[in-house]
Formats: sequence, C-alpha cells, structure tokens
Amino acid sequence: MEIRQVVHFHNERFFEGAVQLSWVQRRIDQARQAAGAFVFHGPRYHGADEAEREGIKGAYKLKDTASFVRDLLSSMRAGADGREVNPYWLVIAGYGSGKSHLALTCATLLADPSGKTAQAILQQIARADAEIGETVAQQIAEMDKPALVLPLDGMENFHLGNALSRTVFAQLHHHGVDAGELLHVAAALDDHAGAGGKRHRGQHRGRRRDAD
Repeated sequence: MEIRQVVHFHNERFFEGAVQLSWVQRRIDQARQAAGAFVFHGPRYHGADEAEREGIKGAYKLKDTASFVRDLLSSMRAGADGREVNPYWLVIAGYGSGKSHLALTCATLLADPSGKTAQAILQQIARADAEIGETVAQQIAEMDKPALVLPLDGMENFHLGNALSRTVFAQLHHHGVDAGELLHVAAALDDHAGAGGKRHRGQHRGRRRDAD
C-alpha cells in the first residue's frame, strides 16, 4: 500500500500556496473560498497545551482560533456599547501558520455576516468547539449591519495614510455608498495641508535668512 492510497490532498484548498489578505478587495471570490475553508481549532487543541507545557507561552497568552473570533466579536460589541476596551489586537505565530488566512477569514465574516460564506465559517467554528460556535453564531446574529473592514496587507510597501484612504473609499464603493462628499472633504484637506506645508517651508527659509 502507498501513502497516496491513504492520504488525499484537496488541491482546491491549496490557494496557490499562500493566502493573501489583499484578496478581500482584489480577488473577492478567491477570498470567500479561502475563508470558507479555514480550519479552526478550539481550546482543547493539543498544540496550545503542549506549547504551554514546553514554556513557549512567554509574555503572551496562547489562544485558539475559535476563541479568538469569539473574543474579537465581544471586544467589538463592547466598543460599540461605549465600554472601554483595548482596540489593538496582535497575532504572533510562525511563518506559514495561517495568520493571513485567519485575518482574511475574520474580514470576510465581518464584512458580510449574513452571507453564505459567513455561514460556512460559523459551521467550521462549531466543528472545532460546539459551545464557542453557538456563542459566535449568536454574536453574528446580533450584528445589525456589516462592519467596515479596512484590510491592509503588510507584505506590501505603502504610505499608511494613503493606503487607509484608498481602502476606505474602495470599501464604501463596494458597499454601494456614495462617497462624493467625502472625496470633496478629502481634497479640501489635502489642499489645506499643502498650503500649510508651503507656508511652513517659507517661514523656515525666512528664519534661515535671519540667522545668516
């Protein structure tokens, strides 16, 4: 008997070897397929327990991916209710462990919580842990509208401010929101900033002449 007779790899889930967060905007169908295929693990996942026993835990708390989604939704809800929460989340894991895949899955779930892909994601979470799956399903049901997700792929070199602006307008366009007025405001702010920069540069040159 050969290994290929026992083990079969699903080529349709290879995703060209690496999932990219930028697919959320650039390759929407591919992003949905990848998000629906993400395999979650729950708190009983042996890898986390073994890492803690081996002292890998360090200064950060190890967390399984199913609990991560549940806690992320809880944090978003607390912020929406006006409660003080830390809005910054940091995910640390080794190369190729699925950080971008998890980010893409969360982005897809939040951007379209009532869609077919969201239901597939919820089923995957429930497979990992039924209790967490039930909680996340309830959290998603309580979302009265999609979240405005601004995905920025850190593998690309970009100006943060420009990238945020482009992503905001791209997402608004995707959701059918007329951003015409915002574009006018953004242009006015750019003009104001440009004029301020010229004025500051002129003042700087004047001080240099006085100093000379």
